[in-house]
Amino acid sequence: MKGGSFLATTPFVLMQTVSPLPYMSVPRRKLIRALNAISAAKKNGRNTSTSYRLHLTDLGSGDGELVLAAAENGWRSTGVELNPTLWAISSFRRFRLPQEARMRCSLVLGDM
Repeated sequence: MKGGSFLATTPFVLMQTVSPLPYMSVPRRKLIRALNAISAAKKNGRNTSTSYRLHLTDLGSGDGELVLAAAENGWRSTGVELNPTLWAISSFRRFRLPQEARMRCSLVLGDM
């Protein structure tokens, strides 16, 4: 199993040698708590429009954790990622979502 761990972490180690951008994962429970708080605030009348759409855009979306959590919680979400390894990981994770959530989520490989 040690060889598998090495192979799994290699792209992240190599990424740091070619990119000065940091990669930091955020715990999913914190993301969901923040998304729910924003949704509740909008539903409680803090939004002046009668119909609203919740849309999240994550610049530097990394492994897609925030974008995917938002899609699973009813938001339309877009993630933009510069690193092809992280974009591939988030794209793979997107296909594991239920179809309804997958339709609300888009991931873009590119620069901002």
